[in-house]
Parts: sequence; structure tokens; C-alpha cells
Amino acid sequence: MPSPGDTERDAPHVLIVDDDTDILDALAELLAAHAVRVETAPSGFAALETLQRNPLPSLVLLDIRMPGMSGWDVYAWMQRDPTTAGVPVVIISGEGQTPSEARARGVKEVLRKPIDLDAMLRLVERYCVPT
Repeated sequence: MPSPGDTERDAPHVLIVDDDTDILDALAELLAAHAVRVETAPSGFAALETLQRNPLPSLVLLDIRMPGMSGWDVYAWMQRDPTTAGVPVVIISGEGQTPSEARARGVKEVLRKPIDLDAMLRLVERYCVPT
């Protein structure tokens, strides 16, 4: 993760999409404490609005089960749009989605609820910090 002296522009940029505001707030607070620039979206529709702005996030943490527009719908939209198709996505799910099923759809990783925060930080580091 970046050191405290790094500029915000250089910090990893993560979009968290979840309809549970408690989860959004907790994950955003944890990532911000680790020098990650965070945007949140409480719905699939809000996620699409955020993704249509620049700059794009380095990583999207995406809940599957949301009212109105599911995470899979958001992911499908991202894959159809050449601007967002290359953005890594980590699925956040309490469902029975297995990592192999998600990878078959092109998803990088799956984090199950309740979220292992250390595992989430490792994924953010893997996909957001240049090697």
C-alpha cells in the first residue's frame, strides 16, 4: 500500500458497490485508513453513473445481490463497455457463488460475506499497487 506521504492521485482507487450502507461505510473506512482513495455506490445504477466518470477506479468491489440492478448486471455492462472492460472486479457475495463460477464469467476474485478484511486488503494490493 502507498505510504502516508504519497499523494491522493497516486493512491489506489477503489469503487465499492453494495446496497448495505453499513458494509459500504465499514469497507470505505478501512480502505481509507490504508491510503486507498474510495468511492462508494449504494446501487447498481449508482455504480454505472460512477463508472461513466473519469478517472476509472483501479478495482471494483461489487456486491451481487442488490435491488433493481444486480451485481451481475453491472458486471455485464462493464464488460460490454470498452472503457470499463479492463477494470478488475472482485465480487462480494453472501450467496453460494463459487470462485470457479465467477472466474468463468471473467471475475478476478470472490470475497464472501462476512468479508475477511485481511483478504480484501491483499486483493486491493494485488490489483491496485503497481509491481
